[in-house]
Amino acid sequence: MEELLWDGPEDSDEEIPEMAAMKTEFEIENGIKFSKRGIIEYCESLIENETSEKDKAWDQKLKSPTIMYYIRKGGSKLNSKAPYMR
Repeated sequence: MEELLWDGPEDSDEEIPEMAAMKTEFEIENGIKFSKRGIIEYCESLIENETSEKDKAWDQKLKSPTIMYYIRKGGSKLNSKAPYMR
């Protein structure tokens, strides 16, 4: 369990300097903050925005207590017939 302990700044809003120095243009433009709270908020927003209720292109094919399976056709113009699963 020791390897799962937080080894960053005590303040959950303080950026981790080693990670902040490696930000990409995308991360800078989108205001992503490499702090404990910033990483959690970014992951939660990704999950929120990827729900099937917000993106009607995903068709639910299976729902059980342990598995939900969605499929979607289409993608970029280069590969528009490829199926995607999640």
